[in-house]
Amino acid sequence: MNTSISQIKNFDAIKSDLLLIVGGNFMPDCIGPDKHAEVCGRVQAAPDDYLQVFDSVFLAERYDATQVSSLYLPSFLEMVKNREPRHVRWSADALRTRYDAALISYDAARDKQKFMELLPDEPQRLVERVRVKRIELDAIVKSLPAGA
Repeated sequence: MNTSISQIKNFDAIKSDLLLIVGGNFMPDCIGPDKHAEVCGRVQAAPDDYLQVFDSVFLAERYDATQVSSLYLPSFLEMVKNREPRHVRWSADALRTRYDAALISYDAARDKQKFMELLPDEPQRLVERVRVKRIELDAIVKSLPAGA
């Protein structure tokens, strides 16, 4: 929000870190404690740059719910929420809009259980993944300080 994406140094390295963070295996046991600490340190040293790249990569106009549903985007926002609460709120709101769009039929269904039963397996899993991520995202936003 503050810096033009073209002014961010190491865009590709930041994008690589973000893909690692949101890929689902960003835990010391999975990637090693040293690498985990290094990535966390880089994020904490430049949270706004990471948020700018996050916005550019994951909140672009063309949203692919199938691809994004398998990523753990709220986990990155959780990492930086205390460092950049206003930017996190903005990013979370934009992400929430995309999650809402992916769940528009689910949200409109009167009988959500019946709706889910009628879906084929993969769309059912997609809806469930996005629904859970929306709940996680809402918890992050709720934990932000007032006015952020």
